[in-house]
Amino acid sequence: MFKRKHTETGNDDDANGEAMGDLSTSSSAMDTHNIRIASRARILSRAQRLDPDSLHAIFSLVVSDDRPTLCSCVKHGQYGANKCTYNLGWIKLGHVCRLWRDVLLGMRPLWAENVCTLNNAAMAEFVRRAGGHPLVIDLNSSGSFTITLDIMLRARIIRGLSRSEQLEMLNEQPLPALEILELSSNTFTTVNAPNLREVTVNGNGRITLLAPNILRAKCISPATFSRSPSLRFLEFRRPSDHCADIPFMLTALTGLRELIIEIYDPDAERSIRTPWQDIDTALNVYSRNADNLNLRFRGVSLSLPDLRELRVSGRGVVRRTMCGLLAHLTATCAGTLRRTEVRCDSPHFTSSILALDAIRTSTHAAQVDALYVHFRDVMDGVSVVLSASRLERRHDPDCPFGTFRFFIPNHMDLHSLIRERIMPLLPLRRITHLFIECLPLRTPLLPAQVALTAALSKLTYVHTLHVGDNDRYPRSNESPEGLYALQGPPENPNLPSLERLYVSYSRGMFRDWWKRLALALAVRKRAGVPFASVCIAHQWGSNAQRREGATVSPLETFHEQAVDLQAPDIFVANAPVHAFNLDGASVWAKEKVAAVAKSLFTEVVETIEVEEVSWLEPVWPPNL
Repeated sequence: MFKRKHTETGNDDDANGEAMGDLSTSSSAMDTHNIRIASRARILSRAQRLDPDSLHAIFSLVVSDDRPTLCSCVKHGQYGANKCTYNLGWIKLGHVCRLWRDVLLGMRPLWAENVCTLNNAAMAEFVRRAGGHPLVIDLNSSGSFTITLDIMLRARIIRGLSRSEQLEMLNEQPLPALEILELSSNTFTTVNAPNLREVTVNGNGRITLLAPNILRAKCISPATFSRSPSLRFLEFRRPSDHCADIPFMLTALTGLRELIIEIYDPDAERSIRTPWQDIDTALNVYSRNADNLNLRFRGVSLSLPDLRELRVSGRGVVRRTMCGLLAHLTATCAGTLRRTEVRCDSPHFTSSILALDAIRTSTHAAQVDALYVHFRDVMDGVSVVLSASRLERRHDPDCPFGTFRFFIPNHMDLHSLIRERIMPLLPLRRITHLFIECLPLRTPLLPAQVALTAALSKLTYVHTLHVGDNDRYPRSNESPEGLYALQGPPENPNLPSLERLYVSYSRGMFRDWWKRLALALAVRKRAGVPFASVCIAHQWGSNAQRREGATVSPLETFHEQAVDLQAPDIFVANAPVHAFNLDGASVWAKEKVAAVAKSLFTEVVETIEVEEVSWLEPVWPPNL
């Protein structure tokens, strides 16, 4: 009896224990649930206490990366539920709480500046919520919609206008609210927008702009600017056989400050087989009275007194009209023209006196003292970049410069062309700083090296050489007895005034970099025109520290070895691969670079400096 009673009591205890365990578990779950509710309440409480200005900032930040221009909702298209009017992040923020919803619905400018064009219903709802605010309409969507005249009349910005019915509605209809327009047309269209500030035109149609207050225009297709004296920025493209009227068109745009022109060749192969008739294949000299711009017989003149930037590119730049335009603008705008950029890959560019006059005028007017040169071997010739500026202003956003990129074919006498025709265009007596991409190697007589050597032979006043870190277009062929541009002929060395070398430390190809540096310092020393100082600069930062116990490179002990201390170039060229090991780092620490440089070069240069370079990126010289 006792045993049985004890057993039953035990079972009851077990049951009670299980019940208490279940109750405890239930209580724990309830506590967790209550904690979550309380936590959510606290979060909502904080969200509900945000002021309207903070909410405005939140909504504006989200909407900037959530443009409703592509319908991907299963309700409206075949692209999957990724992005839709009803799935936009900034609209879903209105579901957080009543305060957020009220603020969002009250932000009428936000709705006006992000009108959804996925469908007519969405567009109508956005326009309704925008109230009376000017609209921003982006038609670059995959939606099915119909823009109405009343919406177009309220638009401050219209992008992606291209459909024929839209263009017909736009044609000659006054649009007083429109300030920015992007359209594409293959027909004749007239845009009457008295307050238009910016326009981008695409397509093959001719656009007439009645926009007396326009400031900026980018025209991929031909455009006629009627009564637009306020235009400040103009960029356009023209085929090379339709460039004769460009100077006449510019006569009406006297307020231009920035002009960008691309003259493309619609049939490059045909022009190679049959050269154009209106180009100079020889150094034709024109009198000052020559009407190269075809304006005199029309009774007009071209004057752009406020022009500050001029950029011209394309194979068609070599047309006589375009070369004449370059020469005319660089001469008549010399007092205001801050930047001139020309890019032309025609083999006839250096045969035009007018084009060469533009180089001479722009570089002399800017009072430059620094020159960037780059020569690269390309198919059938040499690609040339010449750019001149003022050293003290190379970090200035308004830094003045002139940059000319052109092509010289291999059949021309490169050495004579560079020395006698190109380099004399520059103010050589004022140029004291030279910039190049990388230190050269000894190479066979490749055209680019011939051109570089010829250019350096004319820079007799340069005292400081600024060099980038590595060759962007490395070549594998070297020649121990080959041409070395920094030396020149023994009887008349290149760069005779050169004293200081400022070189950027390598971001890679470390062996190649040290080999180039050693060669430059040693060769100049042996030629009797040594560098007085070398400065190695890099953005090491605080993390590039030399580890304790790091391997000592044989380059650091060069001065302790039984070798010719006047020939670090030979030592570096024959150094084992492990001498350039990075010890697990991405770059040698500043301390190691200094140790290697002092060990290698103490006998060939007087002063060696290694410094941290500024993180401020220069505006000049140009990027390749």
